[in-house]
Amino acid sequence: MEAQQILLYGIIDDNLVLAPEAEVLAQARIWHAIKNAETWQDFLDFTSQETFDGLMLEILEVLGHEALYTQYLMGEDLSSYITDLYLPQPEDPFSTDLMPGFEEGTYMPVFAQEMIAWLPEDLQEHLGQIDRHPIHEFIYRIEPEKAEMVVQTLAAAGYVVKLNQELMEQAHGLRD
Repeated sequence: MEAQQILLYGIIDDNLVLAPEAEVLAQARIWHAIKNAETWQDFLDFTSQETFDGLMLEILEVLGHEALYTQYLMGEDLSSYITDLYLPQPEDPFSTDLMPGFEEGTYMPVFAQEMIAWLPEDLQEHLGQIDRHPIHEFIYRIEPEKAEMVVQTLAAAGYVVKLNQELMEQAHGLRD
């Protein structure tokens, strides 16, 4: 028997937002790290090696050196390839300035957009609608008053759906 996917939901910006539990937890950890890390080692400790390595790949992509990612993963000193290339070291002070897209609000996945990727099309048409958004181009909007119907519909489709407003707010950086 296949395990059921667990979805968490909450109301964010007057929108009922759903996301897989693992993604909500990971994003909440990233926001916790952003708010509390003093060094890059703290950021790694608060999140995961996978999150940290993914961020290093994004930095390399922005710098145009993504081909060096394999060498980074093997622990090589990348300055032997490109002399002025410097990635944050564990002891360096943590700064969101090095997080591509953070200042523009595009670093973190937007659950109100991501719903379109995993929510079956027939349910999308039934539960909500796509709306334009000033920062993210578009979001999927579900009216908060539809929460009970949405939970029942998704449960009938095989999902386990749980309300967790606090964790959803943490995953959006609205609380620590």
